[in-house]
This record gives sequence, C-alpha cells and structure tokens, in this order.
Amino acid sequence: MLHSSAQDDYTNLDYLVTEEIIDPETGRDMKSANGLRNRLVHEYDGVNDHIAYAAMQRLMPRLRRFSEEVLIWLNADRT
Repeated sequence: MLHSSAQDDYTNLDYLVTEEIIDPETGRDMKSANGLRNRLVHEYDGVNDHIAYAAMQRLMPRLRRFSEEVLIWLNADRT
C-alpha cells in the first residue's frame, strides 16, 4: 500500500523509485518524458518537430518499461 498523496510529477516519480515500484533508470526516463511533454504542451523555447519526434521514438520503449514495472507491482501478492 502506498502511504503518500499525489504531489508534483517529479516528486511522484521519486516516490515510486524510493518505494521500489520502478527502478531509478525508469524514474529518470519518466522525468525526461515529462519534460518533453511540458516542452510540447507549453512550447518552451519553440519546438523543433524533428528533435521532438526523435525524442518520442527514444522514449517509447522506456514508457513500455514503466508500464511493465507498474503492472508487476500492481499484480504482486503483498499479503
């Protein structure tokens, strides 16, 4: 069971790493994905479509790994 309320995105990811729900590398990757999302949504410093697309391609396997790690935690027997 988690013993924390939702915080900002980066704090939430740090919490998942601390609780060993995701590994530290996955936490770093998800922070990168969040940064990309922020840049795209808010158009910080303009957006270069080619760079954004390359970043999305690089992050896709990492997003899958994040999903897998969370599913493992959700399906774990914690009795």
